[in-house]
Amino acid sequence: MNAIAERLALAAPPALRRLVSGEHLWSLGDQALVSATSFLSLYLVAHWTDASEVGLYAVALSMCAVFLVLQDSLVVRPYTIQMFSHSATAQQHSLSALLIAVAMALAAAVLFAASAHFAASQGRASASLGLAVAMALPAIALREFVRRHAFANLKMQRAFFTDLAGVVLGVSTLVALGLSGTLGAASAVVTLAWAFALPSAACLFATRSEYAFAMRAVADTVLSGWRIGKWFLPLRMSMEAQGYIIHWVSLAVAGPALTGIYSASLAIVALANPLLVGLLNIMTPRAVRALKEGGRLGLKAQATGEALILACVLGAFVLVIALLGETIMGIVFPSKEYEGQADLLLVLALASSAGWLSAPASVALQSNGNERIAALISITSFIASLVLVWTALPVYGLFGAAIALLAVDTATTLTKWTAFLALPVEDSAAETVASGAGR
Repeated sequence: MNAIAERLALAAPPALRRLVSGEHLWSLGDQALVSATSFLSLYLVAHWTDASEVGLYAVALSMCAVFLVLQDSLVVRPYTIQMFSHSATAQQHSLSALLIAVAMALAAAVLFAASAHFAASQGRASASLGLAVAMALPAIALREFVRRHAFANLKMQRAFFTDLAGVVLGVSTLVALGLSGTLGAASAVVTLAWAFALPSAACLFATRSEYAFAMRAVADTVLSGWRIGKWFLPLRMSMEAQGYIIHWVSLAVAGPALTGIYSASLAIVALANPLLVGLLNIMTPRAVRALKEGGRLGLKAQATGEALILACVLGAFVLVIALLGETIMGIVFPSKEYEGQADLLLVLALASSAGWLSAPASVALQSNGNERIAALISITSFIASLVLVWTALPVYGLFGAAIALLAVDTATTLTKWTAFLALPVEDSAAETVASGAGR
């Protein structure tokens, strides 16, 4: 399969070949597996339950996603950016980051378990969902770190085959639960988390030579991660929360059934995610290397090239949703409660595309040491989204909330690109890397 990926990359035109590498293709393949599993799991939950259970499942996943933002901001992304500048050896740096990620997951699991216990004492139905999230978080943290560690070291094949094993195990278990009549939001969350974690644990054991313990390295990783992550955290948290803002507001205002309809619509729009997230997964490692080798000028060339690829993909995607979105929705979710969402699908596709186009500029700002700028833009964007969605949804429904997101995402993308392109290009690569190492 590696030979096939290399041949596909070599068959591309020279200009495209510089941007789309074999690593890109493996990353796209891996993301195709992950996104297909996410879509299929939602479909299976919808097939064997109702819209309310779908809404609860989507909200539970959003809680897990928020935790992953915490892990990515304080552990994974600093690890990736500091691969060539950390004081410890590569093996010590890797194990330190892994230990911190697992410790964070255990702490978060305790908090969710305590919240679930309190909810149960109050007789709330959300108690089982909170307990499911608590059980899932350690598994999710392990799996995500092993996957991102492979990405950071450009070992895309490792991530692909590890996730392939998780897909087979997870989907087969969900089907078994569905056939037995025990599939629900809580069981689906726990099942998928541990189905992916088991192959990741096996991968971790097989590659244990890449990890080494040193107490000093752990302390240095915590401190250096916080120095960078303190700005990544509000940046990523606001971006992730903005993506789930309609889920949370609709659950609070209209209940889980409307949340389920929105989640199903968003799942159709997310059909492009295998390609888009596959490109995003490799943006940060490539941006770090472009900055190291070519300074800010090289980074700008890399970011604009990535944006061109994204624009072509997104344009085709929006056209497909405009022409076939409602048809696809009817095939995947045939229940009557999901009908009549053509306008919502188109606006969500446009909003998603506007948000994705900001990714190269956002990654480049972070890689170049301007994470504060990206964070402030994203925080402002989240606040605007919260106000507009909370105002629009009760009056204009899901369509009005989606229009609000489209307006905010468009303004955010334009602002991030303006901030990035306004940076001077005189800094040499050595100066830039030195400044990054000194933070």
